[in-house]
Amino acid sequence: MHTPKEIPSRDVSRFDIRTRTKTARRYWISFLVYAAVLLGCLVARTQSTEAAKEHYEKGVASFRSGQVTAAVEQFRLAVRQNPDWPEARNALGAALARTGHIDAAIRELQEALRRKPNYAEARYNLGLALLLKGDLAGAIHEFNVCLELNPKAPRVYTELGLALRRRGDLDAAVKAFRTALDLDSKLLRARFGLALSLEDQGSFAG
Repeated sequence: MHTPKEIPSRDVSRFDIRTRTKTARRYWISFLVYAAVLLGCLVARTQSTEAAKEHYEKGVASFRSGQVTAAVEQFRLAVRQNPDWPEARNALGAALARTGHIDAAIRELQEALRRKPNYAEARYNLGLALLLKGDLAGAIHEFNVCLELNPKAPRVYTELGLALRRRGDLDAAVKAFRTALDLDSKLLRARFGLALSLEDQGSFAG
């Protein structure tokens, strides 16, 4: 027998089971909602990534066929679908530079490098864009960083030589062009730059 203020042990068990059941049900519902949201985000992300890849590949095809304006539009769409994809931003920057939109190209290339600092190709393209803009110091810096990442890049030595020559640093330009030709003797741009630099040295010496 129990006092009126006491709850029978049988009722306590039933009350405890009902409470635990409701609590467990709430937890499971919360978990299932979270899982559904997470799955939805993953599906959306996958679809976005696939769409970005499709636009990127179309942009590459357009760029290679000389349709640079069309390539810019496709690369823009790729970046819109996947803003954190450095390769897409690099491609967009290179295409923008080719169409003469230098400031926009520089911004995209800087964004690519912000996401992937050791991206040598983006460093090279940023150096080219800065060279087109007339920022010789900036271009030389980017080419040198690029060469730290990839010391055997004849194209980079060639462009570095051109930037150095324009700055009037002929000895360094000659060295850069000769290094480029040591790596690839068929680089006509490097050979031409070397000839001009040597001629300039002769003119200054005279």
